[in-house]
Amino acid sequence: MRFKTNVVVGLVFVGLLAYVYVFEIREREQQREAAEKSSLLLDVEEDQVAALTIDKGDSVIVLENRQDGWWLQQPVADLADDAAVDRLVRNIRESKRERVLVDSAVAAAAPEKAEQYQLQPPRLELTVEMKEQGGSHVIRYGADNPTDTYVYVQEGGDNPEIFTIRAWRFDNVDKKVFDLRDRRVLAFAQDEVVEIDLEYPGNTVSIARGEAGEWRLSAPVAARADADAVDDLLRGLDNSKIAAFVDEDPGEETLDRHGLATPMVTAVLTIGDDRAEKRLTVAGERGVRESGRLARDASRTPVFRIDSTLVEKLQVSVFDLRDKEPMGFNKDGITRVELIGTGGSFVAEKDTADVWSIVDPEAVAAKTWVLRGFLSDVERLEVAEFVRDGVGDAGLAEFGLDEPAIRVDLFAGDERALSMAVGSAPGERAYVMRADESSVYAIDRDKLDGIDLAVDEVWEKPRETPPASVAKDPSNADAE
Repeated sequence: MRFKTNVVVGLVFVGLLAYVYVFEIREREQQREAAEKSSLLLDVEEDQVAALTIDKGDSVIVLENRQDGWWLQQPVADLADDAAVDRLVRNIRESKRERVLVDSAVAAAAPEKAEQYQLQPPRLELTVEMKEQGGSHVIRYGADNPTDTYVYVQEGGDNPEIFTIRAWRFDNVDKKVFDLRDRRVLAFAQDEVVEIDLEYPGNTVSIARGEAGEWRLSAPVAARADADAVDDLLRGLDNSKIAAFVDEDPGEETLDRHGLATPMVTAVLTIGDDRAEKRLTVAGERGVRESGRLARDASRTPVFRIDSTLVEKLQVSVFDLRDKEPMGFNKDGITRVELIGTGGSFVAEKDTADVWSIVDPEAVAAKTWVLRGFLSDVERLEVAEFVRDGVGDAGLAEFGLDEPAIRVDLFAGDERALSMAVGSAPGERAYVMRADESSVYAIDRDKLDGIDLAVDEVWEKPRETPPASVAKDPSNADAE
């Protein structure tokens, strides 16, 4: 009997909880959500908006939402900044009615009330056109309140009440064309670039991405490129913004006057498998303006100004873009070192425990830490000057490379990872060459200190055998 009573009480308790949730908590939550929604200035999502018009009386901005993003229609026809327009719509959606000053009935009966709050004519009128026959919404923004913390607002249509919103919400709507315009110098995705051509007067530097994603120079020399320098150049082009639009529709004579007929450089990016081109032309001396230069994107009409930071990034030399650590290899994969230096020669090998031993001229333990440092020094050899490319066997003697002072051969298993020679010619710089390339590099001699190793610097010498008198067991001393 007691058990049945407990069950009944429990069921009643659960029922009461369900009632409280459904009719109290849930209903209050719904009422709160409805109240918040009704307080919104305009309940719209970014993707629901078809067009925006910002009318300030003396200027009108018209934006259209197309399949490929936002476009400016007025006062110029050009790409819009998608992120900036989305922020504008989001700001409108998140704006809240703070306080109603004149209700709809009074505002409709006494339209002169709108003049009192600078709403007729308004300081700014915003028209939001909706997609899929959603109609349009008109919002008029008037004067600031006496403390400049709120702005007076009135909707067009059937509900002409006058209310306030936060002043900073109005500031986020009160935009100029420049604020909403696409100000990217070039629009592209860095990881889709497959070729870069920098066309200077009388010279072109060309870089292409290899099958493994590595960058290589193809003109004026075929060589490895400095990946960091190439990526820095692309980041500069991708992140740079237009400082000012100077000429919306230039003719040929105007382009010449702007210095674009004789450019300082033209940067051409080849994009993706379809090899689409992005072309930026930067003006010569006639196009110098303030702290930058005039430029033009070939896919857009206007002439604009870019700042000096991008100009400097585009004034790069082959040396800037070339790999200045050309001995690159995976030092952790090296298992055999063959060195002929000024202090003799040796061969060392590494076992599976990453411990090095000398195998020639004799088998002896090696100083593993010395060989690890040696490999790091070889890997990080930095070029001070690219001396000459295309050097054949007949030209080696000029650089002392026909009879090199140092020769390094590195192996990863059975594969030769690097064969390098250092010339015997005297001077503060040494000439260096890889066996698999025809380029001669100049390297500061002090960078070679850790490479020209003698055998006795590498081997782990065995402990000397102590004298016999010291080695005897003290317990046998009396026996003698």
